[in-house]
Amino acid sequence: MRQYGISFAVVIMILGMFTGHCSRYDERLETEAWEVPVSPADLGYNVVPDWLKLPGSMALGGVSGVAVDSEDHIFIVQRGEAAPPVLCFDMNGRFLFSWNGPMMMRSGKVNVDSRDHVWLTDEGGHCVYELDNRGNVILVLGEKGMPGTDGSHFDSPADVTLNAEGHIFVADGSASGRNRRIVRFDEQGRFMMTWGREGTGPYEFSGLSAVLVNAGGTVLVSDLPTWRVQSFDAYGRLETMWDHIGSVDDMVEDEKGNYYALDGHLGRITKINRKGRIVGFFGGAGDGTGQLSRACCIARLSGGDIVVGHLDGRVQYFSRSAPAQKAEIGAGNALRKIAGGFQFTEGVASDRDGNIYFSDIPASKIYRCSPDGRCELFMQDSRNANGLIVDDKGNVILCESINGGALVAVTPNGGIEVLAEGYRGIPFNSLNDLWMDPRGGIYLTDPRYGPTSNQLNQDGEHVYYLTPDRTRIIRVIGDMTGPNGITGTPDGKTLYVSDQKAGKTYQYDINRDGTLGNRRIFADEGSDGMTLDNKGNVYLTNRNVRVYTAEGELADVIEVPEQTTNVCFGGRNKRTLFITAQTSVYAIRMQVKGVYSN
Repeated sequence: MRQYGISFAVVIMILGMFTGHCSRYDERLETEAWEVPVSPADLGYNVVPDWLKLPGSMALGGVSGVAVDSEDHIFIVQRGEAAPPVLCFDMNGRFLFSWNGPMMMRSGKVNVDSRDHVWLTDEGGHCVYELDNRGNVILVLGEKGMPGTDGSHFDSPADVTLNAEGHIFVADGSASGRNRRIVRFDEQGRFMMTWGREGTGPYEFSGLSAVLVNAGGTVLVSDLPTWRVQSFDAYGRLETMWDHIGSVDDMVEDEKGNYYALDGHLGRITKINRKGRIVGFFGGAGDGTGQLSRACCIARLSGGDIVVGHLDGRVQYFSRSAPAQKAEIGAGNALRKIAGGFQFTEGVASDRDGNIYFSDIPASKIYRCSPDGRCELFMQDSRNANGLIVDDKGNVILCESINGGALVAVTPNGGIEVLAEGYRGIPFNSLNDLWMDPRGGIYLTDPRYGPTSNQLNQDGEHVYYLTPDRTRIIRVIGDMTGPNGITGTPDGKTLYVSDQKAGKTYQYDINRDGTLGNRRIFADEGSDGMTLDNKGNVYLTNRNVRVYTAEGELADVIEVPEQTTNVCFGGRNKRTLFITAQTSVYAIRMQVKGVYSN
């Protein structure tokens, strides 16, 4: 192992990096809320994993509507052939019953009125149906298969709702239809009036997605393509127009007059007060648990829990009663941005004093931030370092990635010691991440990314182990397509390794000589960086930070405005989780604490 000194300056103070959320985020809540990446308040909603319990061989197609009756029974309308079109579940996700009729050509949204009658829209069949609580059709509005523009026909009705008098309001004209109007009928289903036309101005629509009559009788209409919600009185007179929320697929109202707007484009549910002010939001883009891409319909139970249906067949249940594992983790606290303006942050690690270190890979720099908020340049030329750890002696050990990279230790006095440069005399591909076991041995992942990903120095992308005496490099995993994030348990008995390119994270037993055995799948997703807490939970980084219990159950999702790359515990008492994400570094206070300095 060769050693050499360094002449570059370390510890150059950088002013102004410790910043909270920019004030422009607060301003944009009133004008362009979709541009605000972090919720101004924690709404307390957490997804309940595996909530829906389908019987037998049933499988849902696209879920077009969800609604709740007076007993908090949840009606789901779906478009697939492997289940009846209308199904009912209790609030615990247990199946109650289903209805096979009416036969709809392309179902839309569903609503339940004060008598627990169920109202269905058939976009493809151009009809609206009223069903009693046994599933019998008692009223049909429109003529099946016959689109039209008069008072007895629809063209792709998207949604239906009722006011306190029992009058019926139909949002007639989804994006696939020709009509752009609200149609009002009396309680007997007799046509009363219509308003609206094609366009992007007041009273105009481009593609209706939802209609809601609030407790005061105001009719709220979502126009999906124009990202607007217009409010009218019962006679079609415009009262307000909101264009700051986002793309609203569906809306519900709570008992205090607040609204919950579902946006399947951004993947979030936004709470809005009666004056249109954004209170907060939750969710996230993606198709994972708790993520809301392709969500199109929403319902709210009497206790405040929320059910969401997705066009990809998912149904998710969000509760304000946090699962036990989330309460232990404590990830409901507010996320804050502590630094930004970098090219690509990675490799976050902490030392025994709670300082954190992170890489800016393209800039070839490493930064250090103290627990009291000071941030400084630690290394001027890191040779595009990626993963980092800090050992008990204060050495910062890093994975260089230039020309295959080397495993390098930066000593507290500024010296550099090269620990490893390759395997069997051949350079590494591009060292990525590392974990040090309790004996001082170091596990290394060696993938290859970017435009030269097919130009390997080694015969594949593998995982290596540097023995504690620093004399040997052992290849311990040779069957992955792209190993990336890596961590292990504090007793040195279990190793977690992500095969990022395969979309899997594996768990291994660690043998006494550092070799591995008993591979099993831990999570059906890969991870960039990862860490553990003192409860044994494993933190994976992808679009957001996803927290798994030691048994491999998803316990929490920590939403981050940017794609996450790595994660570690640091700060005083190791109770702050630090997250590198693209151009920034974020932090969130936790109830659990970290178990490593890396």
